[in-house]
Amino acid sequence: MFQTKHELTPGEKKCLEAYEREKSRTPRKNLINLVRHINMLNPFPDENSWEYIFFDRQLSDAQVDFALKMKLRHPYTIPELAKRENMSVEDTAKMVYDLCHIGLLEYCSAKNEEDRVQLPVFAPGAMESTVMTKERTDRYPETAPAFLNYVLDLQKKISGASFMGSALMRAIPVESAIASNTRKVKYEEVSYWLDKAGDSIGVAPCECRKLRRMVGEGTADLEGEWCINLGNYAENCIRMGRPAASPERKRRRRSNGRRSSDMSISSPISTARIFRYSSATVHGIPAWRCAHRGIHRAQISPARITRQR
Repeated sequence: MFQTKHELTPGEKKCLEAYEREKSRTPRKNLINLVRHINMLNPFPDENSWEYIFFDRQLSDAQVDFALKMKLRHPYTIPELAKRENMSVEDTAKMVYDLCHIGLLEYCSAKNEEDRVQLPVFAPGAMESTVMTKERTDRYPETAPAFLNYVLDLQKKISGASFMGSALMRAIPVESAIASNTRKVKYEEVSYWLDKAGDSIGVAPCECRKLRRMVGEGTADLEGEWCINLGNYAENCIRMGRPAASPERKRRRRSNGRRSSDMSISSPISTARIFRYSSATVHGIPAWRCAHRGIHRAQISPARITRQR
């Protein structure tokens, strides 16, 4: 079992109360298989695994079975998925849209390309997408202790085997602070990641601050718009109605004289996710305000893509 033993805090126990009342009374074998499928780091999951607890109340058996037929991180068009799932294109499109709203799937199509969707790994991936919006974490508060304790258990397992500088999270320094004649690798520069992102940059509230507050461990920090989503993943977040800034944020930042070299980013560059230009966290840039503040999934229909220009 991937979960390590530790005492839950009173705040974590409170967040788990609704789950304990409504959870599946018998282990869901298909959900256990899905956990194993999307998280190679947990080859022996069970009903007590944090990934299982995270998704148990959120996913129906039909949704779980749908995802199990998808290869991990493999882009599919809707017609390709319909054939693979033995469903109509219309039913497949609706299922995909619902699962993208939850966060288990994500759209990954390039600009002006036919819709493509993929099944990401659990973390960093589906877990972060799922807790990005307030209404979902409010409805399923067990996501807070599941998220936080999954990460804690993961760190316990791998930290001892990680070399210095190769941890899951690391800081990219303020670029102007390291400007000199000495050579620095590109991925140590904020501008490298922003240029890679193209026009698609999204801003969302800090998930870690929010979840810590939910379990009674908040520090009164502003949850703000600290998390930056880049590239295709930003487009997926905007499309799904998750709080995200519109693509002109990059141009507005530059027009305001805010240079990318003046920013410091903390990002999981040792994971595959950052190389899809998916997520990073930027500290102290008030010029980047959320263009879609207050827009939640319930307000977004499949026919409406909230890409403001």
